[in-house]
Amino acid sequence: MPGLWLVRTFSTPSKVVEKGYAFIGQSATFGSMGVIGPDGSVIAVSTTLATLSAGKLTGLKWCDEDSWKQYARKFAQAFSDAGWRGIVNVQGMWNESVGYSTFEFNGRFNGSTAARNLLGFDDVGLTLNAWFGEEVIPPYQGPVYDEIVVQPSWQGVSATLQSDQVAHDRVVGATSPN
Repeated sequence: MPGLWLVRTFSTPSKVVEKGYAFIGQSATFGSMGVIGPDGSVIAVSTTLATLSAGKLTGLKWCDEDSWKQYARKFAQAFSDAGWRGIVNVQGMWNESVGYSTFEFNGRFNGSTAARNLLGFDDVGLTLNAWFGEEVIPPYQGPVYDEIVVQPSWQGVSATLQSDQVAHDRVVGATSPN
């Protein structure tokens, strides 16, 4: 697979990782979303730096690092050359021994889709418009941000508290239909 060769393509240190954008308990990952048209042309590629906490997105901003942009574009082109059409999401980290190390790629929209839209990259609109051959989704007209910070959801906290209450009820002998 051409992507395996691409893991070793770049060997210069990442300035973004060296600057330490990740906080304690968090990790920084590079991401890209490539849009490949029905004819195999690479229409667009976004390159971002995501901050994760316990595997969940907590922040997203553009990554303008030339080596990551080149890596992401080559990855999208490799998938296109192999016959892939649609979107290709690539995620990776910097590894001193090999350069960029890809740990995930997939052909789907992901949890960062809405955040990328707020950064000004509408991968859903680009993909659907390319595949329909006309503008079926107009360009995003809302505000565009330089960085997205994701706040914890109160629903998630509530669900955790509810789970703790269910466990407590079981221990003390209370019954529940669930």
